[in-house]
Amino acid sequence: MSTTNINELDILQTLQATINLLVVKQQEEKEKAQGYKEVEVYKRDKTELITCKEAARDYKIGEQKFRQLCRTKNTGFPSIQINSRYFIVRNKLDEWLQENAIGGNF
Repeated sequence: MSTTNINELDILQTLQATINLLVVKQQEEKEKAQGYKEVEVYKRDKTELITCKEAARDYKIGEQKFRQLCRTKNTGFPSIQINSRYFIVRNKLDEWLQENAIGGNF
């Protein structure tokens, strides 16, 4: 091979390596941007859990009443139990209170 062909080959290999680096960098930036969007969507759709104490403070209903509602399974009260603690699903609590407020069982 002549020196001209070797120089051209070196130039092409350098260009190819540079292009590969740019493509990898763009792909990483794209994945990073998509990852941030997924986190934002997750935060937007995330359900907020509150304790009975927080619910009592926010809704002016006794903390013990919220605990009683959490322990009662047949009322459809929007709560979950994690280990020995009860948590209330905040965005479902308003709906439940409205459905059960008039002539309800609480």
